[in-house]
Amino acid sequence: MTNASLVHIKDSIATQLLKVVFSVYIIITLTVTFAHLGTEFFNTKKKIVFELKVIGDTFGPSLAQALWDINLEQLQPMFLGMVNYPTVVGTKLINEHGVEIGASGVVTNTHGDLIMVGPDGMETSSGRHLGLFHHSFPIIHHRQGKEIRVGEAIIYSSNGVVFEKVKLGFYFIVINSIIKTLALWILFLWASRRFISRPLSALTDATQQLSLDRLDDFVVNIKTKGRNELKILEESFNRMVQNLISTRDDLRASYHRLELLLDSTLLLASVRSKIQALTRVTEIILRRIPFKSGIRAQFVFQEIASDGREGYISFEISLKEPPGDSVYLNFNDIHDLPHSFSEEFPAMEAEYCKQSRLTGCILKEDKLTLSAWKDKELLALIVFENVDQREFKVHDREFLETLTQYLAITLVNLDLIRHLESTIERQNKANQQLQIAIDHRKITEGILQKYEYIVGTTKELIGFLDKDYRYGSINESFLTALNKSENQIVGHSAVEIHGREVFEKIIKPHLDQCLAGEIVQYESWFQYEGIGRKYMDVKYFPFFENGNVTGVVVNGEDITESREREEERLRLEEQSFQSQKMESIGTMAGGIAHDLNNSLQSILMSFEIAFHELPDDSSFKKMLEIGYKNGIHARDLVKQILTFSRQEKAEHEPLRIDLLIRDSLQLLSSILPKNIEIRETIEENYKTVMGNATQLQQVLINLCTNAGDAMREKGGILTVKLLPCKIHSDQLDGRGLREGDYLKITISDTGDGISPEIRKRIFDPFFTTKPTGKGTGLGLAVVHGIIKNHQGDISLESEIGKGTSFDIFLPAIEADARQKNLDTESLSAGKGRILFVDDEKDTITLGGEMLSSLGYDVLGLTRSTEALDAFRKDPGRFDLVITDQTMPQMTGMKLSQELLKVRPDLPIILTTGFSDQITPEKLAEIGIKKFLTKPYSFETIIREIQNILDKA
Repeated sequence: MTNASLVHIKDSIATQLLKVVFSVYIIITLTVTFAHLGTEFFNTKKKIVFELKVIGDTFGPSLAQALWDINLEQLQPMFLGMVNYPTVVGTKLINEHGVEIGASGVVTNTHGDLIMVGPDGMETSSGRHLGLFHHSFPIIHHRQGKEIRVGEAIIYSSNGVVFEKVKLGFYFIVINSIIKTLALWILFLWASRRFISRPLSALTDATQQLSLDRLDDFVVNIKTKGRNELKILEESFNRMVQNLISTRDDLRASYHRLELLLDSTLLLASVRSKIQALTRVTEIILRRIPFKSGIRAQFVFQEIASDGREGYISFEISLKEPPGDSVYLNFNDIHDLPHSFSEEFPAMEAEYCKQSRLTGCILKEDKLTLSAWKDKELLALIVFENVDQREFKVHDREFLETLTQYLAITLVNLDLIRHLESTIERQNKANQQLQIAIDHRKITEGILQKYEYIVGTTKELIGFLDKDYRYGSINESFLTALNKSENQIVGHSAVEIHGREVFEKIIKPHLDQCLAGEIVQYESWFQYEGIGRKYMDVKYFPFFENGNVTGVVVNGEDITESREREEERLRLEEQSFQSQKMESIGTMAGGIAHDLNNSLQSILMSFEIAFHELPDDSSFKKMLEIGYKNGIHARDLVKQILTFSRQEKAEHEPLRIDLLIRDSLQLLSSILPKNIEIRETIEENYKTVMGNATQLQQVLINLCTNAGDAMREKGGILTVKLLPCKIHSDQLDGRGLREGDYLKITISDTGDGISPEIRKRIFDPFFTTKPTGKGTGLGLAVVHGIIKNHQGDISLESEIGKGTSFDIFLPAIEADARQKNLDTESLSAGKGRILFVDDEKDTITLGGEMLSSLGYDVLGLTRSTEALDAFRKDPGRFDLVITDQTMPQMTGMKLSQELLKVRPDLPIILTTGFSDQITPEKLAEIGIKKFLTKPYSFETIIREIQNILDKA
């Protein structure tokens, strides 16, 4: 069906009318306005010319007399007087010889140019008065009855003055506009009748035809140009008529028994009740049949009550005069069902028994009786009184008989219509329910459209997967993430979109769980082509149809930022924990170092004394040598602990790196799994490096341990090589190295290798690939820092499936590494008085005995307060004081301060197992000469004693 909205705006009736109205309006307005202005302009210009002539006639005699007398003083006021007229823009005076003798205002010169002459006679150019025109007149002087021409005067005006006058015609323009507006409305009414009323009249006639059921060959003929609303209405109307014809034919087929009766009920087709049918018949009869004054009518008709009972209803009406166009009937006297016909109208029944029941119309005297029958059953009876028989014609009887037949058919049809209406009502109720369902579906569709918009614009990744893991739909955010079009996603499986490895390991297990009817949630890293690598919070919701799971709704939220924030928080917590742990280790290491160094001091002293006392050929000296070396090794271990806990500054010294490698590998052999083979390759051309043994050993153990972790499951080969090499200038390449000799340490494994992404960050602080709780991320960062602090470099080479190799470059030096051997032969005798203070009795005993054996006078005390008292009693008795730092009651630094108060030049050597409070600045401030860390050798302390006493 054609919709009126399909008419283009340029084809609509309104547009056509507007085109006509505005076109005519513009033409009328422009024509009237220009005609008026032209007429007014030319009329005004004629008036101004006439006014100039009058001014000339007025001033002519005075100008003639002044020129005759050659009185210039009299001429000047005249010029000004003429110029002061509103219509005058300038004047000019010429004598009898054609010479200009005066001018004022705007005039033309001899060349025709416009000039402006002021009161002082000054001339200036003027272009304001375009369209200048003038009136000239001769100046005649009358003398002795003769006319003598003494000159000529010219008075100028301009079109500008005319235009000013024309403005006064503005009211005329307003009136003219009103006239044009009225004309426009008249034209608009005409156009409306032409384009709207006439076609609508045709439609009205067609509607009346339709009401009379004239449907055969029915066509509405509306002459319209283009496809406008009326044309579409005509087409829709014709289609509606065709539908009605089709419906009528269906009814004829359904109710074939009533086919002849339906053709006879066109006159009463619009009634909906029997009372309306009787009313319609009464109206027709009262207008068609002649009546006298005082009309009375009685009605009886068969009716069926709502409860199914049958009976007759009767009522009557009375009219004083025959009705006009309208008939109003009073039904207040209608009786309820049931009523007996014979009881209501006994005389009338007897009368009808004598007449033929097929007649349907009886006129007797002034009473007209009409009866409607169905077979032998009376349907209705109408009796009219005061009928004018003289005016009653034969065709009136024929008309009434036909009308009565129509009434009978209508009454029968009304019963059928009631049944149809009941059926239609039930159908309407069903249609209403259907419409409610349709409206509900429309509302649902609207809600779905809103949800579709919300889903389409959300940042979350939303999609639908069927039971075959194929995408059925996907939102815009998902398309953006995958960097694909909808056709590339919808209908394709998740394996095609995400790859088989990701699908099998991550997606499929959760999808299967969801297809089993569970809501699934998990978090994982995904690589998207459009947005990169993201950490997603994924939720799977089962989609139910008829109680069965037919698919999965996928909802993915990007939580990369929160994940990174959480990882950063955990990293900071771990870093804080590591710092606290290192601080705790440092505190514990300090306490252990103090006690252990004190014990080692006694042990090493015992070895030195025993070694010194034994003869040179004693077999025990070899065993003492071994014990002494182990004591030195224990001392170095304590230093390593302190350095690792960052409680002691790492000192660099010449090192044999080959020995350090062998010691480290010997330690690792008991740590690494048995399925890992350790191979070492060390050239015999040894060289030395300047470094810290503890830190370099930490590097070796860290790298070897990582290599072992890479091969822990499958086993493999750990290879450590030490080779000398030379770095040339063209090999530096910004590595922070200098040209020269280096020792290259290579640590390689046969593990799975390291990916390029991890290799880029391998030396970053706190970066680790180990599970949470099994790595801090500090190892390789510390290794890198240690090697750089040794002026070296570390590099990495790795290939997936072929293992990893670290190359370490350390600068080589020519110096020899010091060997720590037990040798007391170099100790020489000395002289001096020493106050030796230490809370360890063994240290006092052993140290005092050794110093005494070398010739020193030693006073050993275990309490600092006793030492202070002994010194105060005789300050000049002692040449040197050796005191321990950590002692009860008074520390070594406090004791030193008290001793120096008594004797400021006293040399003092301070010793300690460990103290983080001792700094060179504090020692210098107090005045302590030397500071030694336990355990120290006799060689060291004797050398320091001799240096101090020799200087003294």
